[in-house]
Amino acid sequence: MQLKYSIQIALGAKKKVGFIDGTSKKPKVEGSDLDDWTNNDCMVWSWLLNAISKDIVEAFIFDTIAHELWNELEERFSESNGPLIYQLQRQIASINQCDSSVSKYYTKLKQLWDQLSCLMQLPMCNCGSSKAMSNFAETHVVLYGIK
Repeated sequence: MQLKYSIQIALGAKKKVGFIDGTSKKPKVEGSDLDDWTNNDCMVWSWLLNAISKDIVEAFIFDTIAHELWNELEERFSESNGPLIYQLQRQIASINQCDSSVSKYYTKLKQLWDQLSCLMQLPMCNCGSSKAMSNFAETHVVLYGIK
């Protein structure tokens, strides 16, 4: 999960996220736009391939565009959210400071909270309920397993 977000951040910094989420469409007309798109897609594709373990990279060489490679990686390696959410909730509930400094303890706890909130995002709405639920969750940390 961390690698996925790291890749998305790196591609966002280069303005290349569209090549993995499918919003950067391949031009249908031959010319410089198609050449530029192909060059950028190949660059993103190579970045993705370089992030894959050398032991299994050969299985992904034949995807034709970066978006297809990204989808294949997500399909093959993404975990179902249910077990991952449960695991994060258990980790949050059982974490303790022990000999760690307060800042190290809080950093670990915040990391777990952030991972959990990414997996449990509220659906978008126009009525304001989503914002109200978000505010509720922030002020009632009991939702994160802490009493």
